[in-house]
Amino acid sequence: MEDVTHQTYPQEKYEVIVVDDESTDSTPQICRRFAEKYVNVRLSSSEGSPRTLRAKKRPLDIGINQARGEIIVLTDADCRVPNAWVESMVSYFTPEVGMDIGFAEVKPSGNHLANFQRLDFLLLMTAARGSAQIGFPFACSGQNLAYKKSVFDAVGGFAEIADAVGGDDTLLLQQVKKNTSWKIVFADHPGSFVFSPPLPTVRGFLSQRGRWSADTLPLRRTDPFLFSIVITTYLVNL
Repeated sequence: MEDVTHQTYPQEKYEVIVVDDESTDSTPQICRRFAEKYVNVRLSSSEGSPRTLRAKKRPLDIGINQARGEIIVLTDADCRVPNAWVESMVSYFTPEVGMDIGFAEVKPSGNHLANFQRLDFLLLMTAARGSAQIGFPFACSGQNLAYKKSVFDAVGGFAEIADAVGGDDTLLLQQVKKNTSWKIVFADHPGSFVFSPPLPTVRGFLSQRGRWSADTLPLRRTDPFLFSIVITTYLVNL
């Protein structure tokens, strides 16, 4: 909250929407304190809303639909963003650009598991940037992502991927690429880079990758070519 309320972007030109997804911690109390201090902070809640969307997509959909701005800039609750984050991400939008893939990395740490995660995520982000640069974007991370609200509406939001375990980032990108003519770019300015903490246990890391891999099966429909690349890469490694 300190990060997103201390941005170089003019305060009157952006709003901070925090969606409390029925948490049991101090999220509501913390956000209310910030809302009292900063006029552009709003706290929302997923409590009582329909459960037609699975997992993270439900609170995201609530926040996106409540947003008054045209550009939606997204990050996760455990991430840290630089003070030029909003300004940097917004700068990539033109009349032709509808989605902006942001760079995310794991914070440095002294243990081997954290360092492995840093390398693993760097390779994922490198592949995402390379594919976007040649005009064939295939992946992104919800830790750092931006798109126009009109683009989200044009593909029907998360309706087509409502039952997917994840899908709020890469599968949505696939929907935009398949069903619209909007250009998708990668934000490579350091001022837009987002940091996330490493997962502390091997079990947590494998659980995360399990959720991510669950999004692979829908790729058979949205991007058969990418699906074949993913399967081939897995078999080669095996």
